[in-house]
This record gives sequence, C-alpha cells and structure tokens, in this order.
Amino acid sequence: MVAGLWNLPPECRTVLANHHSVMVDGMPHPYTSVLVMAEHFGAQRRTPYAFEKAPPPQRIIEAGRALRLDDARIALIGKEVDKVRGELTKARSDPA
Repeated sequence: MVAGLWNLPPECRTVLANHHSVMVDGMPHPYTSVLVMAEHFGAQRRTPYAFEKAPPPQRIIEAGRALRLDDARIALIGKEVDKVRGELTKARSDPA
C-alpha cells in the first residue's frame, strides 16, 4: 500500500485502509467517521472532489453517533460547508 511506501505512521495507515468505514477493529473510529461525514457532505452538494455516491444512510448515522453529532449539529456543519464552498467558488472566479 502507498501509505507503507510513504512510511506514514500506523494510525494514518489504519485510517486510510478503513476510509469507507466507521468501524475499525470492531469499534467506531473518529477519523474514519470524519471521512464518512466529509463524503456525505461532498456527495450531497456534488462538490468537484466528491464521490459520485454518498455513503449509505446507516453509515452516515453511525458516523454521526461516533462523533456525537445530532441532527442540528449536522445541519450547522452543512451550512458551514456551503459557506466555505461559496467563498472558494468566489475566490476562483475573481481575477486577482
């Protein structure tokens, strides 16, 4: 695996190897959960670097639980994602 060739730390290798899952060794993992939520927000908004398919709903729920995010917090994060996306889009279109 590339992570081994790059001599990344074991934790990074674990996260990369399990990046489409919430669970690592039978336990919810916070970093893989963050990646699942990022995939969710990206697919939901069809961002340029997003996967075509969003994670399955159950995986999103598991990731939210692992990160202790309730629906209100997830909505707030979504609004922040929209704000940053708008700022990045504007910055790219401004001929500085």
